[in-house]
Amino acid sequence: MTPDAVSADTASAPAFPHELLNASVKQRLAYFKNWLTSHPKLIETRNALMEALQPTDCPANTGSASIIQVFGCTGVGKTTLRNRVERLLMEEAAGAGRLCHDPGCIPIVSVITPPPDQGPFSWRDVYVQTLQALDEPRALMNKKHITQLNFIPEDKVLHAPTTARPELRLALASALYHRHTHIVFFDEAQHFQRVTQAQRLQDQMDNLKWTAEVSGAQFVLIGTFDLLNLTDLSGQLARRSVNIHFDRYHAERAEEFKQFAGVVLSFQRHLPLAVEPDLLRLSEYLYERSVGCVGILKDWLMRALSEALKRGERTLTQAHLDKHLDMRKAVAVAREAATGEQRLKSNEVLYAELKSCLSLAEAAPASAPSSHMQKPPRLQRTRRRGGRVGQRRAVRDDIAPGATATGLSPPSPSV
Repeated sequence: MTPDAVSADTASAPAFPHELLNASVKQRLAYFKNWLTSHPKLIETRNALMEALQPTDCPANTGSASIIQVFGCTGVGKTTLRNRVERLLMEEAAGAGRLCHDPGCIPIVSVITPPPDQGPFSWRDVYVQTLQALDEPRALMNKKHITQLNFIPEDKVLHAPTTARPELRLALASALYHRHTHIVFFDEAQHFQRVTQAQRLQDQMDNLKWTAEVSGAQFVLIGTFDLLNLTDLSGQLARRSVNIHFDRYHAERAEEFKQFAGVVLSFQRHLPLAVEPDLLRLSEYLYERSVGCVGILKDWLMRALSEALKRGERTLTQAHLDKHLDMRKAVAVAREAATGEQRLKSNEVLYAELKSCLSLAEAAPASAPSSHMQKPPRLQRTRRRGGRVGQRRAVRDDIAPGATATGLSPPSPSV
């Protein structure tokens, strides 16, 4: 694997502002952290998500999906995707004049799904945090005893301990409706599956589906491959949902490795260093240790860049990269990616499963059994009376002719 098709002219001017070379270490790190690159996998997933988020009356929309799930392995760039899509949607809303004509409109809301601190998943935390993102007055959701929470600053209280959960759910649905919120992002949405029983998974998705239908908003769940546990719970949910896989780069595909090398070159050109490093030569090394995930690659380069700048180095070398490489984390991410991708069956396998299901349906009886067919007799359950084991029940015995109940012959009549 060699990025022969990608070349770098290290003698050309750097891609970052030249004045950064005289800036502080903090400013140079902030520049590289905030600089984002558009790469093919990100653009492909962004376009798929934007198409799924089109209004139901838009000709470009292919269906009315109330729940959209975007999943991929850790570090692939899902949060970056969310931030970019949010910015595009807000620009569209501002261009359409929605924000000017309706000052109370909040078209997009983003919530980082809270994990349970103890026990199963808590909807109460989700309701309250989403209401806070909608700028709802605290009087509607914080029916709490102030004396019990006076040690917590008011702006830090994120829960409503005495408000009933059904009331919070209705308040959220009402707020989404009246705020004309069209899209709700739930990042780290794999936390929705943190329940104690399998049936609760269905309940989680039914709750989201109900809230989406009542409020008119679309819910976008963004998370790891664990979201696959929520995708195929029922046919009704499958019909109303869209699944989008944010894939990583695969080196065994020549075109994708070429694209990954292009990403490496972009990072190389924007590292605020006096001498541009030759990262393109290390493309295979960088791919293997980042598992083809751009987010992991950038975090790794951030740590190495910080090390080089604090030491006053003029460029970045493989020694800096080796120092900030954790092979155990790379192996863990690779295992997660391999396991998740194996769960995504190919179309051929799914087609074979579909034909098998249809064959079973056609082989089943078309109608109920006819009335002349006798049902098997029901077993009569003998009612057990009280009494000890081995003790004879009290019953009336038959008396032989000419005998009395005592077994003696009756006395003869007197003469």
